[in-house]
Formats: sequence, C-alpha cells, structure tokens
Amino acid sequence: MLLPIVTPAGQRIALADVAKVLIEDGPAGIKSENARLNGWSFIDIENIDIGTYVENAQQILHEQLILPAGYSITWAG
Repeated sequence: MLLPIVTPAGQRIALADVAKVLIEDGPAGIKSENARLNGWSFIDIENIDIGTYVENAQQILHEQLILPAGYSITWAG
C-alpha cells in the first residue's frame, strides 16, 4: 500500500515505512460518541425479562470488572 506521508522536514516517506497496515474482518466502521471510540455488545436473551437481566449483568460487572482509566460502560436499550 503506497500512501505518501510528508514529514515536518518536507521528506516524503511511505506509510509502510512507519506502520503495518492490515485488512481484517470486523465491524463495518469505527464508531465514536462524544469524541470517544466505542464498541457495542448486543445481547439476545430468553426466559428472563430484560430488566432482571440488566440488573444481574450490572451487579456481576460491578463485582468482577476493573476498567482501565479512560474506559466506561453505558447501558442502553
């Protein structure tokens, strides 16, 4: 992949000289909200109401998940 980059000194270098670019299967695009990258998890449940499921999931995450600085979880639906 040839994509020229111009350095502050005016030199032209190829993107491949400074980065490894790969094409992989994955989501159709990078999403962001409020200037923060984000990922989505969709849950398909059976035999439990959504409110109870969310309460249980929030409790488990509160007890077992330590998020690094700058990460957060938001529930929607």
